[in-house]
Amino acid sequence: MRVGQGTSRALGSSLNVFRPVLVLVLACLIAVGQAETDLDPEGRRDFEARPLGALAPAAAPTPLRNDSLLWFMQNRAVPYRGVLLLSVVNKDTQRSMVNMLLTMSRVGLPIHAPVALCTDPESDRFLASLGINSFYVHDGVWGEIGWDKERPRTLVPSENKMTPATAKNAERKQVNRSKIVFVSYLLRHGFNVLLLDNDIVMVRRSPNGIDAAIDNIHNFGTVDTHIAITVENPPGQLTEKHGHEYNTGFYLVRSAPETVQMFQEVVENMRPILPTETEIGDQRIFNDYFRKAPGTNEAKHERRKHVMELSWFLYMSGRLTLWVHPDKCCRNTNMYSWWQSNWGAERDGELPYMFHFNFEFGDQKVRSMEYWKQWHYPDPAMWRAAGLPFELSGVKLPPTRPPTVTPTPTVGRNKTA
Repeated sequence: MRVGQGTSRALGSSLNVFRPVLVLVLACLIAVGQAETDLDPEGRRDFEARPLGALAPAAAPTPLRNDSLLWFMQNRAVPYRGVLLLSVVNKDTQRSMVNMLLTMSRVGLPIHAPVALCTDPESDRFLASLGINSFYVHDGVWGEIGWDKERPRTLVPSENKMTPATAKNAERKQVNRSKIVFVSYLLRHGFNVLLLDNDIVMVRRSPNGIDAAIDNIHNFGTVDTHIAITVENPPGQLTEKHGHEYNTGFYLVRSAPETVQMFQEVVENMRPILPTETEIGDQRIFNDYFRKAPGTNEAKHERRKHVMELSWFLYMSGRLTLWVHPDKCCRNTNMYSWWQSNWGAERDGELPYMFHFNFEFGDQKVRSMEYWKQWHYPDPAMWRAAGLPFELSGVKLPPTRPPTVTPTPTVGRNKTA
């Protein structure tokens, strides 16, 4: 009996010695179990597992005004899988914005998730009347985001020695450059952002282009991958002079110290640009950040390590509309059959997620979308399917004619056969 008691005391003493180690091991196992709850059934760590405020936000006005951009994003925006969907709109592009939303609805995406940042009150009133999540970027917002002196402004052609067309193009470039400023501001406040140009059409449902971009950055990216972006050049057309050309009409950015620093530098590089500039837009400035990185090619590669290029075959840019114009292509050819015959073999017949109708403006852009049967703005059925009020579209449909009644043939006088 004494031997047994001595053995018990010795065992108890050993457990006391190892108790801190056991507690530490148990804590580690609990932490691992909690971490695994952040993974979806496929083992993918998703944006939902990363709170939007995970990155320490920049100092904000206290208290926030309810007409500030930050207040709106915190209280009215509806993130999709932990990502803010963002599009910059004015009265010239408001119809394209609606068209993009109609195609998003077609592929099963929620049309109330994208936020339309309207640079004029007219487009804000119109989109808001349709129930679309819009926000008017008034004068105070430009000061809030640090772009007050450079904010878009109307140019008087005679005062700037410009033609009306040139002045219009310069104004378009001003708005174009402001997109990066909005993204930079939201990244600083801890938001993940997906920027969408409103001349994009979504054409594939499963998976759709937005879900595929989010999945790609998780499934195929590295721990350093913070940006997934479309590319301008098709495979085989990258040159030493231009290198990789990123397309800033569709890109996903995770809020991280690297992306905050990068976008702030890009914004600073844009400040000296004059409001009358007609050639330099956000895409050129964005690409110059990589092309003109100081130092060796290794330094340039170091900047690109945070970027994932999305497949050009699946996220096609508007060069398509330049190559295949109605004058160069059979009018009976639709977008899908043309894509299959030219690029289908490269992707085993897999259809693209989206088409981006850039490189064209105004009515010409609409004509290209009509040619490829991707202009759905005048289609009441698409509006109804998306839950939007077509009666507010401003589209006048041709009057419906009553059905033609064929008279009953008669035989003789007032007698039927």
